[in-house]
Amino acid sequence: MEDIYANVQPVKLIPQISARNYRGKNDTTYRYKCVSSLFFSRIHMYLFLIFTVSSFDTRENSVCSFILVESTCPKGWITLNVSCYYFSNEAGSWDEARSDCIHRGADLLVMNNAEEKTFLAALFKKEAWIGLNDKETEGSWKWVDGTSPEFKNWHDSQPNNGGTSGRWGEEDCAHVYNNDKASWNDFSCDGAKHWICEKVLKLGV
Repeated sequence: MEDIYANVQPVKLIPQISARNYRGKNDTTYRYKCVSSLFFSRIHMYLFLIFTVSSFDTRENSVCSFILVESTCPKGWITLNVSCYYFSNEAGSWDEARSDCIHRGADLLVMNNAEEKTFLAALFKKEAWIGLNDKETEGSWKWVDGTSPEFKNWHDSQPNNGGTSGRWGEEDCAHVYNNDKASWNDFSCDGAKHWICEKVLKLGV
């Protein structure tokens, strides 16, 4: 029995290495890479946000500048809401009046409502051409923008195309009287009157 155990060597226990100790330097490198990656990701995100906000501000300022320029009436014109008005000092035919307005980047007045009527009547005390006529079809009155008048401000018994006298011939163009109502009257387009130009402002892109 003693011979059997004579060659048996004592067992040596191998010390266990913890996972934490086993990582060693590799663990530190891993953490460094994670922190670096996170840091640069944040930097990229901040740069992107700065660029985006800067671009938005630039576009917004451009739009605001555009609106500011387009919202300014030419010198010597009067403003009401989104329109500019020019009152002529000279007199001429309806066609001459319209040509002058177009040359100024506008057109003859299109009167849309009672507020506009009251505003103009208070400022301009002369008979003046407006952008209303029935040149194409007698009795079918159209504004220079091609629309039919929804708001109407004809003087009593007007339009009458000259009535029965025929003194002024065909009366196919409209003007405003110099009264507190700025009421309308039809008149020969060749007659000489002052005129009112209107330029509608552009508010936006």
